[in-house]
Amino acid sequence: MSWRTFQRKGSKSEFAFPTVTIHGDGTIALNGPAIAALAGDGALDPAQAVSPPALELLYDDETPNQVGFRLHKDGPYRPRRRKAERSWVLSGSSFLRFVAYTPRETTRFRATLRPDRILAIDLRTPLGAARGSAAPA
Repeated sequence: MSWRTFQRKGSKSEFAFPTVTIHGDGTIALNGPAIAALAGDGALDPAQAVSPPALELLYDDETPNQVGFRLHKDGPYRPRRRKAERSWVLSGSSFLRFVAYTPRETTRFRATLRPDRILAIDLRTPLGAARGSAAPA
């Protein structure tokens, strides 16, 4: 076994695997490992990047609860980096309405990179409500 010392401290949750967080107001946040997974070839270092390239938001007609994200240089969504955080956010309220998902609280999902370079989440299987989040008023 190879033990290492945990060096970070603070109250912000940070995951070593890709996650997508959907906030009650429809904002979608991708963490650093999610952006790095989409970049794939190491061309985008999430710790150094100001903003990743544009994204496409995808849905699957055959599996309605599956949604995905794909890098695309001409994609319509341009995430912005949150100050002092390691995540990138975009407005996803119209997309979430389209796929009939109404967020009741801020919820985090584990994301999986598929062989077709789509980062996918299943809206039926959240990791749980994000700590410190409040339900929309």
